[in-house]
Amino acid sequence: MLRELALRAGEAGTTVLFSTHIVSDLERVASDVAFLHNGKLLLHCGVDDTKERYGRLWMPAKMTAAAPTQSLSRRRNEDGSLSMIVERDAQDRWPEAATLPGARIDALGLEDLFVEIAE
Repeated sequence: MLRELALRAGEAGTTVLFSTHIVSDLERVASDVAFLHNGKLLLHCGVDDTKERYGRLWMPAKMTAAAPTQSLSRRRNEDGSLSMIVERDAQDRWPEAATLPGARIDALGLEDLFVEIAE
């Protein structure tokens, strides 16, 4: 059904508003995604863009003082480390903290991204 819906909408040049909690369906047919939570728009961007544009920055406990102040979400883990959802800047660079020893950026799928920013 999703394939047929996407095909017909594309042929007609129309927009289809598709509301679902099954994020894997969105990844198969949507070109843009908007995350709503409790009546608030959390994020709006292209589906393909999300994997390149957003990531989970993980910083070990000893490095958290250098964490960027801008993030879509921030969580202190039991071991003192910090994980946050960050975005590439206009020059397509991750925050400088991602280059620090021990820090890493993890790729996120749409579902992971939604869960992280909706908490």
